[in-house]
Amino acid sequence: MMSGDTSLTGPSTLHDEAFFDLESLELGLDFMVRRCLAENRAQVLLDAPRAVDARARGTLPVAGVWCRSLREDLSIRWTDRAAVVAVRLDDGAAVAGRVIPWKQSTDESLPDDEDPGEGHAADGFVCDLRARTAMPWDGGTWAITVLLAGYASQTVFTRVSGDPPRPLPTPSPPTTDARFPSYRPSPATPAVPRAHGVALDPARVVVLTPDVRCVLTGSFRLPASLHLATPEGTIAHGAPCARVVPLTVVSTPTTPWSPTP
Repeated sequence: MMSGDTSLTGPSTLHDEAFFDLESLELGLDFMVRRCLAENRAQVLLDAPRAVDARARGTLPVAGVWCRSLREDLSIRWTDRAAVVAVRLDDGAAVAGRVIPWKQSTDESLPDDEDPGEGHAADGFVCDLRARTAMPWDGGTWAITVLLAGYASQTVFTRVSGDPPRPLPTPSPPTTDARFPSYRPSPATPAVPRAHGVALDPARVVVLTPDVRCVLTGSFRLPASLHLATPEGTIAHGAPCARVVPLTVVSTPTTPWSPTP
């Protein structure tokens, strides 16, 4: 069932139950495709049910559209590039996987046509987040994003009702061990965002040598969640440490990628 009131639904205008009905889902995808083409800009648009009962359902369908320029349409095989990433806000658990199941292609070439000119093309897709990732099927609120050829969708949120997630162990304070991130600021660290968010500054060029390091610096401002609290009196780097925030970095290559063993 579709709704004209998008304050109650997402970009597809589908109510939660409609995501589990194939005919309704196809109508919602068609609506999203037409919307993207009308906006005439490259983007990844995403939608998912706002709530799923894990005891009654075994899947979490995520619907999306990639709208790209006609030049990108000729140069990028998008089905090889799309990754879905989900983070459980309750405990920071993160999962990632391909949107489209990987399949060995016998033809890696793309058509070498003349410049197609201005304009956009759009394709819809649907994936089951549970099937495409190692997502635990218990309770929690998941923040879901799709990464595709340098584009990122907006983040959508789904509350999965079921058994509460198992509590994480008490977080350890930051360490000076080089194998783990340092929480100390450095001259290369970007400024802390004024609003909630994350700022990153990766190395732009890395020369492959035997002792190469690719250093990623960043800063963040996030809500102070109680489940991230350290034991009272924890000291790290000579200063009181009240929270340890889990950070998950997900990177995708600019070339088609296959599953890592």
